Amino acid sequence: MPRTVSNDLFDLIRSMSRNEKIYFKRYAKRHADNHNNNYIRLFDLIDEQPEYNEQKLAARGFPKDGLARTKNYLHKTILETLQNYHAENKVETILKNQLAQVQILFEKTLFDQAGKLVVKTKKLASEYDEFPVLLEALKWEIRLYGNDLNFKRIERINAEQKKIIDKFNEFLEMESLSNIMFGIFRSEGYTGKKVVLDRIEQIIQHPRLQESEHKLTSFLSVQHYHSVFGLYHFITGNFQQAYEYRLKKVSAFDAQPKYITEYFQRYWRSIFEACALCSLLYKEDEFNRLLTKLRHVLSAYQKSISRETHALIEQFIFIYQLQFYNHQGSFEKAHDCIINQYPHLKKSETMLGKADSMTILNLLARAYFGHGKFHESLKTVQLILNQSEQDIPVNIYTMARIIKLLCLYEIQQYDLLDSLMRSTLYHYEKKRSDFKLELTIIRYLQSLTSSPDSKARSKVLMEMRSDLLKLKTEPHQFFSFHDFDFIAWVDAQSGHETFGEIVRQNVRVAADKS
Repeated sequence: MPRTVSNDLFDLIRSMSRNEKIYFKRYAKRHADNHNNNYIRLFDLIDEQPEYNEQKLAARGFPKDGLARTKNYLHKTILETLQNYHAENKVETILKNQLAQVQILFEKTLFDQAGKLVVKTKKLASEYDEFPVLLEALKWEIRLYGNDLNFKRIERINAEQKKIIDKFNEFLEMESLSNIMFGIFRSEGYTGKKVVLDRIEQIIQHPRLQESEHKLTSFLSVQHYHSVFGLYHFITGNFQQAYEYRLKKVSAFDAQPKYITEYFQRYWRSIFEACALCSLLYKEDEFNRLLTKLRHVLSAYQKSISRETHALIEQFIFIYQLQFYNHQGSFEKAHDCIINQYPHLKKSETMLGKADSMTILNLLARAYFGHGKFHESLKTVQLILNQSEQDIPVNIYTMARIIKLLCLYEIQQYDLLDSLMRSTLYHYEKKRSDFKLELTIIRYLQSLTSSPDSKARSKVLMEMRSDLLKLKTEPHQFFSFHDFDFIAWVDAQSGHETFGEIVRQNVRVAADKS
């Protein structure tokens, strides 16, 4: 059986930031002799590759016989280098190393030096809410006092320990509440289900959440507090309040920039969370402001983040930008966005999860449809439908089915449309209560394709519009109608305006009301 080529080294090198690579090269050159320079050359060759290719490495002087050993050594050296690099930059690593140094100094009986380092460690740990480190540092204080440990000092340490434990428990409770609310949000989203609403009301009644956020004692506790209330308001449909809480998460970071480096992923994801609500609230200026902030973040932290993180943020900028344009009916802008950005992003698309990859295809299909490129939309939704239904979110799969039906109707492929509608009806009839929107659209499309004249067709469209308006009022249908304005499509079939023009008019009316 042939040996499987491992991409581990390639993936590790690709994950390194620019600063990490510079640090590695300096470290490697300091410790290299003529023999070890071979490893640096291998690093450079792999770093140049867009995709891993061992045959090209062999052609550049790294035959297969010795390549495995060389790769293993390089992989080990990179990890050692990264450990040293992050020991200088990441607070968590710095604190861990300082506690190890306290141990060394204690064993060498250098108690004064160990005591000074404990004070330094406590100060840094306190700034970043590293509660386990603070408790460990207190243990070292007790050991370092030795025979000088008196009752007064024990009282002071016990009081300090209690204060740290209280803060730690507060953080753990807030983290747990945030995780539970997030789990409900992921499974239910905006909903009118009484059992879900009762459950989140119970969460909100927790004593920690009944107190003011100003009473919370740590940065991350406040972040979790804002997450809980932001998700609560989203699930109950109060999107303005949800937006305000998501902005609070971003503002907390901006007010204390030291936390941005330490919790960088939390920071940029918080900005995207706020972006997601801008289209729901028709806040174009705010959306553009947040995108500008994200691009500034990318520029400011370019040297310290990996190429993969940079590419991932660019992917999400594209996703949210396309989503915003689709929701606003700005399909020309969405199409320009696809032409100008998507080809460059396809190279790094593999780093996305299945759900995010399918989300991009869904957004592309909706943008093509709105722009009148029905054949392109049809090709794109087919890429979604070629996947196993169990592997992708239900809303994306069902939306793909509907868009395919509408595309076939638009390009007048009625025979194929009729066959597909019958199979789709069979697919959804078993769970008709869960797929009322899909079944409604299919039945009216069947009536439209069989209507003998324009008068009969107009009557079908009027009835279709009336039934869709009723469905739109149901909470669990909200996002389907927000993602694709089905009523605008019906109106476009009835009049002289395009689908995009009607969507934009509806957005302006909704924005004025909000």
